[in-house]
Amino acid sequence: MKSLTSGRFAVASVIALAAMGAAIPTLQPLLLASLYEERRINAAQMGQTASIEALGMALAILAATRWSPTRCIRALCATATVGCLAVNLAVPMLSGFAVVVSRGIAGICEGTLLWMMSAVLARVEPPTRLTGLFVFVLAVVGFILSALYSGWIISSFGSSGGYYTLALISALLLFACANAPSSLTMLPASPTGWLPNLSGLLGLLSCSLHSAAILAIWIYILPLITEAGMTNKVATHAVSIAILMQIPAGIVATAVCKWLEGKWIIPVIVLVNIVIVSALITIPSGVTVFSTLSLFGFLWFFIVPFQMSALADLDTSKRAMMLSGTAQMLGGSSGAAVSAFAVATWGLPAAAAVAVFLFVASGLAIVFAWSVSDCAPRG
Repeated sequence: MKSLTSGRFAVASVIALAAMGAAIPTLQPLLLASLYEERRINAAQMGQTASIEALGMALAILAATRWSPTRCIRALCATATVGCLAVNLAVPMLSGFAVVVSRGIAGICEGTLLWMMSAVLARVEPPTRLTGLFVFVLAVVGFILSALYSGWIISSFGSSGGYYTLALISALLLFACANAPSSLTMLPASPTGWLPNLSGLLGLLSCSLHSAAILAIWIYILPLITEAGMTNKVATHAVSIAILMQIPAGIVATAVCKWLEGKWIIPVIVLVNIVIVSALITIPSGVTVFSTLSLFGFLWFFIVPFQMSALADLDTSKRAMMLSGTAQMLGGSSGAAVSAFAVATWGLPAAAAVAVFLFVASGLAIVFAWSVSDCAPRG
């Protein structure tokens, strides 16, 4: 059987498959905004759709981590990829609550693919470099798709074009499934079973709250910008540039990880994000929109390798790393849900207030995690 250690092609296949699932939250502003403009979902359903898809991803990762399959991995990847293909073909024919449900099913398939990346990271040492490579690939995929969506596909073919494009990518990725590892090595036994220790749980809470903060504002970023007076063209270009800035983030993080400790850099990034969100809302101008969103997009992916390294330090059994995808997706789901409720109650600016609150909570959680940890942090 081909195992994870059988070569670079197997790892490359896992990265490609995981990028398929992980790229969706990045593309949601464009996809959901197009559905909203076509009156196929309302403003509240924008948040609900993002929330249920992230929840589906989280539950799939949680289930896979709980039972930790080590055999028939290739078949599992193929099944999830076929599921993504089927749902993306179906969405253009749906509207309203049916869109919400269908994206929840897609989330389960995407989460299964993303779990594969977590499983690989838990079996390599150190995880920072491979995480940086995955983040780089994910950013490239996200930027190319967002540029195609905003510049041609969605403007010419609407939301249907966006989802049919995802269906085509899913079909092509079936070839990657053939080269995916068919088995994984067993992880070392842990005294806490499949759950991480206390400091690892707090680290996961920080990751979850950070993802919640990002999704709380990201899914409403286009209507927020246009409501502030910017044109739709300026808004979509600003989002594309923000996604472009994610490309160098993973490489830069990998290059500087030897000199920067997650213990310190994560709270700093949280503080910068609070300033970014505040400036975006209080100083509406073209310069502010482009500069703040560019930095926001860079930090979104720059922090990920440090989060993975921190989780490895906080819980040396690697269980926290295995659950990182669940934490991030649950955070994204809850952040989108809370933001949707706030927007429905108080209007679009409430999304920014929710994001700031969640960023603050994330920073406090990681500081507390290190305070209770008995392991020496590394960069």
